[in-house]
Amino acid sequence: MTNRTGACGGCHTGAGDACRSCLTVSKMESRVANPINARTGDMVKIRLRTSELLKGAFIFYLMPVLLLLCGAFAGLWLAQPMGWNETAGAVLMGGAGLAAGVVLVVLLDRTRYVRRRMMPTITAVVTDAGRFARRHPSCCS
Repeated sequence: MTNRTGACGGCHTGAGDACRSCLTVSKMESRVANPINARTGDMVKIRLRTSELLKGAFIFYLMPVLLLLCGAFAGLWLAQPMGWNETAGAVLMGGAGLAAGVVLVVLLDRTRYVRRRMMPTITAVVTDAGRFARRHPSCCS
């Protein structure tokens, strides 16, 4: 479990001290590699290489958009030989490209290789489970 801090970095929106984006769950559960055998409840440092983060962003966000654009341009190029209206060809082939991109992302996400390469890794135990629980009682339990 990690704290969700990206959307709420201590902002004050004028609605008291509450941030509108913090009204959602403030904890996020993630699957991470545990090569150092950290135990449940330990506070740990996790690491995800920037290169892997960027590759993941490309695969999961940009690939469907790129395939949509390729499909739309292919639709424009194929419209006249196929006897289609250019707009209809671009829309149909763009939709097909987007669908292919989403299917490709789902298939890649299910491969063990991609999941392992883009998984954050526990690098150190910061605080032991027992000491952390005594020193810092949870307000969210």
